[in-house]
Amino acid sequence: MTNDFAAEACIALVSVELEHSRDVTTYIVGCQTPDEAKALVLQEYDSEPDIKIFASKLSAADARELQLRPREIRPWH
Repeated sequence: MTNDFAAEACIALVSVELEHSRDVTTYIVGCQTPDEAKALVLQEYDSEPDIKIFASKLSAADARELQLRPREIRPWH
């Protein structure tokens, strides 16, 4: 039996400029590259004009431990 978990993952920091403040949220994303993580997260924020996304690849051990599905986006708490 094979598992359906992503073998690789990234962490994405999302910064959205609001009227009088900045909202910062962090996500973990089941994907292979930081560019893919940025694209997937950007789809969730498609109506936000002032958004910045910074993404970085996680280690293979961390990715396995998180048990993310491919292309899954999960808030990091």
